Amino acid sequence: MHIHREKFLHYTQEQVFSVINDIPSYQDYLPWCSKSAVLWKKEHFLEGLLEIKFGFLRYQFSTINEVFHHDKIKMKLSSGPFKHLKGEWTIHSKDDQSSVLIFDIDFEFNSVLLSRTFGVFFEKICQNIIDSFEKRLYQLYSL
Repeated sequence: MHIHREKFLHYTQEQVFSVINDIPSYQDYLPWCSKSAVLWKKEHFLEGLLEIKFGFLRYQFSTINEVFHHDKIKMKLSSGPFKHLKGEWTIHSKDDQSSVLIFDIDFEFNSVLLSRTFGVFFEKICQNIIDSFEKRLYQLYSL
């Protein structure tokens, strides 16, 4: 499944990047995230871990992220319940107070059963993730 989302934000490229790249904080404000951590970091690469809670079930996955200076993060599956997962965050500066955030993700679960039970929930997370980050940006930079 491929999901593409794009949104104009009234926040700078650096502000948007700082929220997206702050993986350890995800568990503090994303209601579906029960655990988030950076497992290792070296130069412009890191491995991020997320645990997603879905009812009484929890699914963990990690991605190797290639981080580009304030404008792009490329993700590739390291481990988890997927046959494949790759994604990209791109942030385009519009002016000194706004930017456009683009999220592309392509994934397939490693089992039909998992796809049927967890797939709709995961798809909803991907569809709404930019809105969640926008709320966090508001908490950090607008209050």
